[in-house]
Amino acid sequence: MKISSFWHSQYLFYNGIKLGFQMMKGALVLAKVRMPMVTFFGGREIGTDHPFAQQAFELAKRLAQQDVSVITGGGPGIMHAANCGAQAGNPNQTSGLNTLGVGVRGIDEQFKNECAQIFWVNNFFIRKWLLIRYSLGIVVFPGGFGTLDELFDVLNYMKSNRVPKLPLILIGKAYWEPMIAWFKQEGLKYGFVTEQQLQFFLITDSLDEAFDVIMQICTQYRVHVK
Repeated sequence: MKISSFWHSQYLFYNGIKLGFQMMKGALVLAKVRMPMVTFFGGREIGTDHPFAQQAFELAKRLAQQDVSVITGGGPGIMHAANCGAQAGNPNQTSGLNTLGVGVRGIDEQFKNECAQIFWVNNFFIRKWLLIRYSLGIVVFPGGFGTLDELFDVLNYMKSNRVPKLPLILIGKAYWEPMIAWFKQEGLKYGFVTEQQLQFFLITDSLDEAFDVIMQICTQYRVHVK
């Protein structure tokens, strides 16, 4: 029993060192991406011809044309569309990267993302933290369990004041509004969420609106760092 406890503690110790090393290395890689940067989340299952993917491409392209960088999980679907949109909006990338993917090993390694450099990590926690921690805004397109996990992590970080109240934009009213209705009908009733927390995000179908909200915070950032 004591031997088992010893090896368990050793495993936790070395796993903790590995996790910390990957987070530090990830921070160094993200330092090569031009600020300001915005994160795109969304489903991996759709093709490039899907309307959601086309919207992600267009919004990322418009942001890149204003020298706003785009980071994603580096996989297919929405992630690939956003990386390619950013590359199309600013193809030269002469003064640092303007788009990057943070991928999880064993998930999307078989997918070749020709539009972005990929930094590989070993677990979802590190990827989510890197994508959230350094962004000035989060854009969430429709997706499945992985996208919801990322969205709820952002909301929980904001609720707990672990990150600032970032612009959090959910694209696709028809997709997201039933979830928000459930929060309003059930979450508020039991006190699990508050009216203030339901103001953490904006739901829209308008890329113009999303673009304007992101550019507002990016302009504030640029004024602050001058």
